[in-house]
Amino acid sequence: MKKIILSLFFLIATGNSLFAQSLEATFKDWSVFTVMQGSQKICYIASIPIKQEGNYNKRGEPYILVTNINNNADEISVSSGYNYKKASQVELQFGINKIKLFTHENIAWAKSKEEDLDVIKAMKSGADVLVKGTSSLNTNSIDTYSLIGFTAAYNKMKETCK
Repeated sequence: MKKIILSLFFLIATGNSLFAQSLEATFKDWSVFTVMQGSQKICYIASIPIKQEGNYNKRGEPYILVTNINNNADEISVSSGYNYKKASQVELQFGINKIKLFTHENIAWAKSKEEDLDVIKAMKSGADVLVKGTSSLNTNSIDTYSLIGFTAAYNKMKETCK
């Protein structure tokens, strides 16, 4: 059931048609997808939280992605299922290590390619990541993502998107 929900969710989130997107593999809590946009092959891995906390009443489905376009660069993006407070940051917490992402509307990104690589390195070595965000309504969320299967999914994405 989780695979179906995850597939449908990313289909909606990316705005691609059912025929353009393909689920390549699933590794525990992470799934590998590919999609063609014209002649450009885009690969990404995705997960949804295993735990959701906060003082919100209602929000959309949170997710975290690592996207690879033509095997050039890997980009981290996070959505907490709502529009973020203007000028706020999303905090990724790996144990005692914290990395801040900048926000725009309902997505948060790393500030640079180097920071993307730092996040990926932390995700490869961690057991979970906490994602803390503040909505435009000033509510807060803390989502816990399992990193079980992340490295295998990441490696499969890199292999698939060669």
